Amino acid sequence: MTISIVMATYNGEKYLTEQLDSLRLQTRPADEVIIQDDGSTDGTVQLVSDYIKKYDLSATWNFTCNEHNLGYAENFKTATLKSKGDLIFFCDQDDIWELDKIESMAEYMQTNHDINLLGSEFEPLFCEDDPFRIKKNIFKRYKLDGSFEHVKLNKKTLYIDCGEEGCTMCFRRTFLNNIKKYWFKGWAHDDFIWTMAVVSGGCFVWHKATMRRRFHSNNASKQKYYTREKRINLVRDLYHTHEILFEYAQSLGATKKELSIIKRSINMLHNRIRVVDDRNIGAIIKSFFYFRDYLYKKSLLVDIYIALFKK
Repeated sequence: MTISIVMATYNGEKYLTEQLDSLRLQTRPADEVIIQDDGSTDGTVQLVSDYIKKYDLSATWNFTCNEHNLGYAENFKTATLKSKGDLIFFCDQDDIWELDKIESMAEYMQTNHDINLLGSEFEPLFCEDDPFRIKKNIFKRYKLDGSFEHVKLNKKTLYIDCGEEGCTMCFRRTFLNNIKKYWFKGWAHDDFIWTMAVVSGGCFVWHKATMRRRFHSNNASKQKYYTREKRINLVRDLYHTHEILFEYAQSLGATKKELSIIKRSINMLHNRIRVVDDRNIGAIIKSFFYFRDYLYKKSLLVDIYIALFKK
């Protein structure tokens, strides 16, 4: 079973060396490490180039630079589609992996063929006086007891925000080949793989910390959607992704219950579009009917605030 690591870099010079060290020193080395830079303006490109040369890694480490900035989502997508391994690991540029992360996760995947995606837990690593703080709900599912959990489809697991992080994930090449036709431009790599795996019935989480995730003021995941334009784009993208999830579920012969979960989410998101984009009073009132379907109750209030007060 061959292993690919996919890392997307952008202005990551400050913490990158520690992550590269943790990849190079894995007890089970990767057969392929794909690093794709998205137009860094700091010393990232030179650092990676020098690192590969210093440790003579060019046979298995492939470093490329995009001709123009693609953005976070598309950079990860295009890099992932270049990979060739039987198992693919997502990797952020600023974390630190436990040295047996590949070996331990690959071993479990190799003996459990019903798993399409395996995520894990992590230990937070705060490195600044006032770093971006992660949401408390992320740790609600964390047990750190070494157990494995089959993540089943429900209204919460349709969203990666229910507690999983893309940087912990590995997944099968065969699964990627089956779903890549659904992967549209701008659909974040971790959200795509997670939600499709949940719908497929092959999503599992290992309640063990396999890495230290670094939190700092420049984390990509800290983006907020409090402007009207960003909010509209967010909700429209969610609506589109859930339509695709419904199509995928149908192709797999999902049960009526499973389809109804996705369909209700689609209806809720359609109503959200009418709230934030159309500023429809009827939709604002109806949004309270969907109150329990929001992943975060605060999101409903933000939608209404943006609809009523943001230009």
